[in-house]
Formats: sequence, structure tokens, C-alpha cells
Amino acid sequence: MYNFDGRCYTELSAVPASVLERLWEGPILQTDWRIEKRAPLLLEATYFALMAQLRRLRVQIPLSYTMEFWDEQLRQTLSQDPVQQSFIARIAFYRTAAITQDRPNSALSFGIQIYPCDSLADSVGTGATVELFKDYYISSDPSSNLYGAHQRHRDWARVFAFENGFDNCFLLNTQKEVVATAQGCCYLIQNQTISTPPLSSGVEQSVLRTVFNEWLAQQAEFQFQEAVISPFDLQKADEVFAFSLEHGLEPVGQYRKTSYGNTQSQALFEAFVQTLF
Repeated sequence: MYNFDGRCYTELSAVPASVLERLWEGPILQTDWRIEKRAPLLLEATYFALMAQLRRLRVQIPLSYTMEFWDEQLRQTLSQDPVQQSFIARIAFYRTAAITQDRPNSALSFGIQIYPCDSLADSVGTGATVELFKDYYISSDPSSNLYGAHQRHRDWARVFAFENGFDNCFLLNTQKEVVATAQGCCYLIQNQTISTPPLSSGVEQSVLRTVFNEWLAQQAEFQFQEAVISPFDLQKADEVFAFSLEHGLEPVGQYRKTSYGNTQSQALFEAFVQTLF
């Protein structure tokens, strides 16, 4: 199902040519919004984060883009599939007109595509074999914090992993620090301390990461910190896991000669997800 500026289509062939022309230039911003029990997850937090990202990109945000508007648009798109309970809604923003030297900006339009998926609570991996991806490095400037900033690196890393018999890869920045995995945000557990890379390392900022980090900081049995993580730190950890809207919990089972458990990370994930519904 596709939604372009509030009008739904079941086939791309039915989309007017004037709309398809916008797709040709590519999106200004693309992000995912998880739907659980047929309702947008973390509606308010995601809405304000999305508007903040658009302001950072210096685009003309329509006054109609209220939180209620996005709630309605997502639910309208879901109405075409009355059975499925969980979805990933991929939202892309486009300019309504081509930019030129004299007019470097224009009003926004949007597209929404929904993908049925398992519930976030059921999205738990079994233990991935992971390697470092060193073909390309992520910059550690603020532009790397934007939604979708790592997409090319994730795509390249997935291809590398597939070609070399791995399940996933760690992404590194230009200082050779761990930023994330190809599947999501990266977390380490060692001696009851949970660590995750800070935004200054070039981490892609997401609502789920922010909310999860805030929740982790409140867990009395763990000490939580945002700290620079080196590849050497990975080999000293008790558990390593990735977390994302699309894939849920992805525990790391093996990194080179180091094997990890997943008992604590899975318990944390299950407890956190219960707070979201």
C-alpha cells in the first residue's frame, strides 16, 4: 500500500506521473515508523523528532504537518490491510518542484509505504556472527546523526557480510570507533555496565535509541553510559547486541574468537518492550 500526500494507491502503476517525477530525484529524508496493535508506536516522541530533523534540513514544513495529521495518515494507510497488527511504515519526504540555483528550496510532499512485520516483542534474533566492516568509514560530524545517514554504509556492510559468510557487521567511524551495526544501534554489557556509542561518534539518532537509553539509565541493577567503543572493547564484553525498529533485538553470538551470551540482553529487551505497549 502506498500513500502520497494523503491519497492511497494499491499499485505504483496507478500513481500519477506528476508524483512519480518527485521520486526520480530521491527523498530529502527517509525514516521508519513502527506500528504496533494498529497504532503508531511512540507517536508524540517520533513526531517531534521527525519535525526537528526536517528543520535541520532547512526545508519548508507545511503547517498541516501536525501530530494529529500524521496519526491520521498512518491509520489511513493501514486501513487497506485490516488484519495485520504490526507494520513498518517507511516515510519519505520529497520536494514538490525541482531545485535550481535561483530556487534551492520548495514545499514538501510525502510518501508512505507499509510493510507487514512481526510484533516488536517477537523480533528476537538467535545470535549473529559479526565482523568489522572496514571498506568505508562513517564521519563523526553532526550530519551522521540524521535519519538515514548510515543507509549506504548499512547496505554495503550487508553485502560484505553476505559475501563473506557473516550475519552482520560493525560499522566504524573515521577514528576506527564502533558506531553501530548494519542492523541497528550497538550495545555492550560488561560487569553490569551497559555501554553504547555517543552521538559524537557519528551515531544515527533515533527515537527508539533515545527512549531505550533513558530507560536503561533508570535500571538500578546496571550502570549505563554513552562512551566511545573500540573494536578491542568488543572482545572484552560479556554480551553485545543490536537494537532497531525494524529488526528488534539482534544479539551477537560470535565476533572473531569471542563468543557471547544473550541472557541479560534478552531480559532487558523483554522488560523494555512491555513499557511501550
